[in-house]
Amino acid sequence: MLQRLFYAGCPSVATNYCLTMKFIEALHLLAVICLLSSCGTQYAYFQTPFHTNASAYKTQPQVRDSVRSAVYASGAFTIGGANHHSRDDVMGFMGSIYRAHSGRHIQGYYGITGVLGQYKIEKYQYAGSTQNQYDNLNLNDSLINLDAGYHSFAGWGAVGGLNWVLPFRNWEWRALGVEASWLHEYGSYLKFRQQLPDTAANILDRRNRFFTIGLNTDFVFYARKGSGGIKMGMTGIMGRLNEFDKLRQPSNYWSAYFSHTIHFELKRLNGYFQLNIGGRAISMITSLTYRLTK
Repeated sequence: MLQRLFYAGCPSVATNYCLTMKFIEALHLLAVICLLSSCGTQYAYFQTPFHTNASAYKTQPQVRDSVRSAVYASGAFTIGGANHHSRDDVMGFMGSIYRAHSGRHIQGYYGITGVLGQYKIEKYQYAGSTQNQYDNLNLNDSLINLDAGYHSFAGWGAVGGLNWVLPFRNWEWRALGVEASWLHEYGSYLKFRQQLPDTAANILDRRNRFFTIGLNTDFVFYARKGSGGIKMGMTGIMGRLNEFDKLRQPSNYWSAYFSHTIHFELKRLNGYFQLNIGGRAISMITSLTYRLTK
């Protein structure tokens, strides 16, 4: 039966391509059905929107540059998902102004940053069935659904970082980098998290101040009129949270994520694409950075 459904309407000249597209469509349909029918136990993880968004890439002068110190301004757009199976949508804008310094083996930067965005809390629905509704004893869907929908968030803070650099003829390796940030959060999404009781969700981050620290490595390849590179790192929000499983058994949870960045530089203009994958959250960041000083 499934074989006949897949092959129906597929021209013989493009059978493989057609089957692939039908298989992808079937997976999408299965995901929608699974969501609407509450496939498996549902959970609620409400973390800060800064999770997977705290360590945006910072452009710095290269070893080969005659410029050893510069001021940069950057603007970045972030979009992603959070909560169980990324059921909630997160999007926002991040802006930074910072100063960077570069030597032969040491680079560093420091500055200020701001964030403005929205978080959409999806309602918990059981498609007319309560079979899975009570599998999770630490989920109060009625209380969460009262405030479902769009919530604002905003924040400001300070950022800084330091790199140990190994220079080569046509490239440089920022072999070990350390980055830190301090962020202060505001907005209705924070109020939502602060007013929920512990028995309403499996993870609730009620903090409004966050300190993050991360480690990374960055490969920068020179070109005639610019450069390009790949950076990989891990960032964690300091401090542990209480996590409750579906039987209300507590444990400790540490919020961390991995980042993968592709970046380029063309004269005074820089840009990057960054993918961040963390615990119960994922985000994609695109940005342009402009060097303000010569």
